[in-house]
Amino acid sequence: MNRKIILLGLILISFISCKENENAELTELITVVNQLKTDDNNEFLSTLKPSEKGLRLIFKDGKSVNKVIAYSKMRWADISKIPQNSMKPLTENAELKILTVSKSELKSGITNGFPKEYLTIANHLQDGTKLYAMQYLNEDGSEQKMRSVFFKTSDNWMIVPLAYKAFE
Repeated sequence: MNRKIILLGLILISFISCKENENAELTELITVVNQLKTDDNNEFLSTLKPSEKGLRLIFKDGKSVNKVIAYSKMRWADISKIPQNSMKPLTENAELKILTVSKSELKSGITNGFPKEYLTIANHLQDGTKLYAMQYLNEDGSEQKMRSVFFKTSDNWMIVPLAYKAFE
C-alpha cells in the first residue's frame, strides 16, 4: 500500500514539474513575442536566427539537420528583406495566442492549430521536441496572422519560418 502511495506521489510530482516547465516556456515565448512587437529594424528578430548547433538539438539525423540548415540559411540570407511589421499584429487590439504541439502529438496526427503540413516533420524531430507558434486573433476570434515555428533549446529561442518546407 505504501509503495502505491509513494509511486502515485512521484507521478503527481513529475506531472506538476512538467506543467511548470511548459508554463515557464510559454511565459518566455510571450516575452519574446512582446519584444518582437516593438522590434525596430528586425534587430531583436535577428537574435532568433537558428544556429547549426541548435538545429542539431532539434532534428534527429544528419540528413534532416542538413535540410533544415540549408533551408534556414536561405530564409535568413538577408534579414533586411523581412518586412518590419512581419512579426507584429495588424491591429493594436489583437489577441495573442501561443500554439504548441509536440513531436508525439504530430506523430498521432494532432496539430493543435498548426498548419497540417507540420505533420510531415514529426519523424525528423528529436524525441521530446515541441514546436511553438504565435497567432494574433481579431476581436471575433478569427485569425489575423500566424508565425511559426519557434523552437526552444536549453539556452535560447529560435525561429525557422515554415520549417516543414525544408522537407518538401
